[in-house]
Amino acid sequence: MKVSQVLTIRYIDRVMIVFLQTWSRVTKMNDLWEQIQERIKQEITPINYAIWMHSITKVLETDDVLILRSPNRHFTDHVQKNYLPTIVRVLKEVSGRSYTIQFQEEVSIKIL
Repeated sequence: MKVSQVLTIRYIDRVMIVFLQTWSRVTKMNDLWEQIQERIKQEITPINYAIWMHSITKVLETDDVLILRSPNRHFTDHVQKNYLPTIVRVLKEVSGRSYTIQFQEEVSIKIL
């Protein structure tokens, strides 16, 4: 085996390790968001959960920021006003960490 082949294999191995570590973290966060949703589901009425929380999805998580997606600005405003303290509390209880929560609205494009 040539040196270039060995270096290529090592590089590919490192890329795969980084990918797997990142994938593992994303999977854990998805699991974490599912846990948070399950806990919130227990704390609010089923109708309120179905209307307001069911359509909130996780977009991205860093060490201290969690970005959530909502269908539109109205949803974001309502969830921030009525459920943000619950989300923050449950997130800290489940993860043991403090996060800043940011919201992002879905973008829809109308084709004329």
